[in-house]
This record gives sequence, C-alpha cells and structure tokens, in this order.
Amino acid sequence: GSSGDDEDEDDDDDDAPRRTKKGGVVIEELAAEEPSKPSKDKPVKKKEEKKRAADQPVEPPAKKEKKTAAPAEKPKPTEKPKKQTPEPTDANVKGSLKREFKNGMEIVNLAMGKPDGKQAKPGKSVTMKYVGKLQSGKIFDQTKGNATFRFRLGVGEVIKGWDAGVDGMRVGDKRRLVIPPAMAYGKKGIKGAIPGGATLVFEVELVNVQ
Repeated sequence: GSSGDDEDEDDDDDDAPRRTKKGGVVIEELAAEEPSKPSKDKPVKKKEEKKRAADQPVEPPAKKEKKTAAPAEKPKPTEKPKKQTPEPTDANVKGSLKREFKNGMEIVNLAMGKPDGKQAKPGKSVTMKYVGKLQSGKIFDQTKGNATFRFRLGVGEVIKGWDAGVDGMRVGDKRRLVIPPAMAYGKKGIKGAIPGGATLVFEVELVNVQ
C-alpha cells in the first residue's frame, strides 16, 4: 500500500502549486491589463492627432519650395534669347538685300550700280557677265575676261531663274541668284556639266541694256 500513498502525495503536491501559479498569474495579468488599456489608448490618440496636426503645416512649405525653384529656372530661358539675338539681326541685314521665293529661289543684291542707270525690263536686250556654280562651289560656266553674254529678257531665251533674277537690275548692279532645278535645268540637267536636280548659284552683273 506504500506505493499508492506515494502516488497520492505526489498528485497533491503537484496540484497545489499549479493552482496557485495559475491563479496568481491570471490575477496579476488581469490587474495589469485592465488599468493599462484605457491609459494606453488615450495617449496614442493624442499622439496621432499631434502627428496629423504636425503634417498639415508641412505641406505649405513644400509649395513654397516649388515657388522658389521656379525663379531659379527663369535665368535659363533668358540665356537662349541672347544666343538667338545675333541670328535675327544678321537675317534682317540680309533681308534688306535678299529676296526669297516659295519655290526656293533667292535673289541677293551684291552691289548697286548708278540709281539712274538703264534698267533691265522684259523685252529688252541685256548684256551680262556671270559665273555659274554648283552648290558644291564647282564652276560649270562663266564669262571670262571682257566676254559677255547677251539675251532678250523675259522671252524664255534663258532659264526661268535668269528671266526672274535679272529683271529690275540696273547697269552696274551685281546679284547672286540661287536657282532651284525647277527654274534651271530640272531633273535632266546637262550632261557633263550640271547633274540632274541641281540647284545653281549664279553671280551676275548687268553690263548694258538696249
């Protein structure tokens, strides 16, 4: 029977401390949790409200930073016009001496003769000196020395670019004529001299009008 007594004692010993531990722990936890719940919740909400309040004033300064950044960018566009200003002034200077047409032809006055000199008009016989070049600068035709070229203006004896470009010149005038292929020798060109579709550049001088 001694073995049974030992088992009973062991059970009693084990049960007693378990109950006290469980009871003590539960009571302590409940006591700790009950007062802590309300105390923790209240300050957390206040902190969140403070954070929200702190976040709101942060936004306006961010907008101010954008405004301050905008004037810093303004100097950049002011630099570009400075670089562009010489270009239009050059164009204006050339514009007073140069005429451009939609078809690509250009007439540039290089030198002016006497204002009361004879004027080239359609139907008149005009005497010219000239140098004809390709856009590459290669000379394909020119009058050398005292040689001149004579034709009747405005009747199709020469390419269209010449009829248009010489019209209105006075004796002694010099012009540069940039003539597109449609007003020169077209897509065919001239074998051995002018390639097809070439834009031609002539420097012409009016020597006489009859």
